[in-house]
Amino acid sequence: MPVVGTYLAGALPMLIGFTVGPWTALWVLVFVVVYQQFENYLLQPRITARTVDIHPAVAFGSVVAGAR
Repeated sequence: MPVVGTYLAGALPMLIGFTVGPWTALWVLVFVVVYQQFENYLLQPRITARTVDIHPAVAFGSVVAGAR
């Protein structure tokens, strides 16, 4: 699942952030979560719409439906 991959990939930088301090690790976690949301709700529907030639709203709906 591509959605889980980003969080798994963010685990190592977060663990390294803990060596600096807990606030650094928290900022890494916030960045990973914000990036994932940006990718899922803004980038992915547009890329999908261009690739399969459908309306962006339909692509967004499929992302939302697939997340459940």
